[in-house]
Amino acid sequence: MSWVEQPAWLLHRRPYRETSLLIDLLTPEEGRIAAVVKGVRGTGRVARQKQAWLQPAQPLQARWRARATQGLVSLRQLEPRGQGTFLQGEALLCLLYTNELLVRVLPEGAPVPEVFSAYEALVERLAGVVSRDDLAWALRRFEGVLVAALGVNPIFATDALERPLDAAARYRWDPEQGWLLAADGVSGCCLMAFAAQEPLPACLKEWKRMLRMLLAPWLGNRPLRAQQLWQATKTEK
Repeated sequence: MSWVEQPAWLLHRRPYRETSLLIDLLTPEEGRIAAVVKGVRGTGRVARQKQAWLQPAQPLQARWRARATQGLVSLRQLEPRGQGTFLQGEALLCLLYTNELLVRVLPEGAPVPEVFSAYEALVERLAGVVSRDDLAWALRRFEGVLVAALGVNPIFATDALERPLDAAARYRWDPEQGWLLAADGVSGCCLMAFAAQEPLPACLKEWKRMLRMLLAPWLGNRPLRAQQLWQATKTEK
């Protein structure tokens, strides 16, 4: 029986039985996997050590027995892969949002090397942000990579009728047709700026709406809990 070993990031954790955790991991070649970590929920030295590793922004190395079908895996080995990144406040909330988003939209077992690389870059960017605009741009860049990995590849040059996008017009995304003119849509100027990877502060809210359109088939109308927490934090301030 062969073994699989992959770098990983923790996306989610929840109690399982008396001493274990069920976790979701992001890996490059196995994508999102659901796994059992045993002997974590205790007071002994080894349990406390594992608890310290199973935190957001801590790079991990995971090893498990290869499987013929999808399903829960039992980890043979899980250990830190280098130094973790300390995030707090809004930067931490952004990462928790990203983790919840990935659990919601990524299928199990599908290779996503580009998403994994973008996630590692996102963690690094979140550690160095100095403003909310920086946070928003980091998230939008990551979401752009994610929607492409999910098979959504909008052309930011032409509309559904193959006409060049008009910077002064507004558009909404239709999964079957592409960009359609819509008075309440996203500005053509911001669509083209996103394609050029120009971090324009005036477009940040537009890009957020755009990416909600692109992710709608996976997210539906059920909000992410991290979004609700973010809104509650802003209200308190």
